[in-house]
Amino acid sequence: MRDKLRVADLLTQILAVDGDGSGIDADKLDGVEGSGYATSGHSHSDYVAKATYDANTILKADSDDTPTALTVGEETLVGRITSGVITALTAAQARGLLGLTAAAAADITVNDCTMEGDLAHGAAGNVGFHGATPVAQQTVTGSTGSNAALQDLLTKLANIGIIVDSTT
Repeated sequence: MRDKLRVADLLTQILAVDGDGSGIDADKLDGVEGSGYATSGHSHSDYVAKATYDANTILKADSDDTPTALTVGEETLVGRITSGVITALTAAQARGLLGLTAAAAADITVNDCTMEGDLAHGAAGNVGFHGATPVAQQTVTGSTGSNAALQDLLTKLANIGIIVDSTT
């Protein structure tokens, strides 16, 4: 007749073979020591309650590591200007932060796309491309029959940086 194994004896036998490389972690839960789990007296004070934020909201901590909600509106850039707090940026702040030149009072738009990058904004809607100095809207003059109008057009396109005129 087989001897019945008592729980205490079974635990002793398992612990006898437990150790590095045995594949048995009898004193762990899912491979984690008991100290890695929260006690019954723990609190969740280090967590942010879901009620603190919702859609279109980010969490920020400005000075004391306490997270607060910041609702972000449509078409809004969020950032932190030197010695400032995390907030929605104005267009001027965003341009300054990105190192872009100041824009004219009215942005220059082509086919509903505001042009940036190699487009230079100037005063009163002036425009320049590829580093050219922004100039006002150009008027092409000259006779089309003598190609004077074509030469004037090429000169003016080159002046705003759209082309390089290498004609002779």
